[in-house]
Amino acid sequence: MTPSHTVDEAPLKRTHEPIVWSLFGAGGVLSAMFGPMLILVTTILVPLGILLPTGTLSYSRVLAFAQWWPGKIAILAVVSLFHVPTPCTACAIRCTISAFTPDAVHRSSATALPR
Repeated sequence: MTPSHTVDEAPLKRTHEPIVWSLFGAGGVLSAMFGPMLILVTTILVPLGILLPTGTLSYSRVLAFAQWWPGKIAILAVVSLFHVPTPCTACAIRCTISAFTPDAVHRSSATALPR
């Protein structure tokens, strides 16, 4: 039985990064699945009376829901679901745009793109 590392190298440390990134990715997937449906229902189908009666989203009913403790948890879940993936999405868009611009230089690689 031989060790997985030599005398000069330190053994690799295990980190919790995969767990954190998988949770972050799961939030993005849930946001992508439920976001368009939530927007469609609350901005088009309910106000027009197609899905539920027109007064369903009245101020008094929404206020009563927001003051109820399960409603507070539901609102917190929706806000956190859409807020967490936003910085990652903005970073991904910025990185994608900078990768396709003519003066993009990849600092992580040894060679730069030709100008």
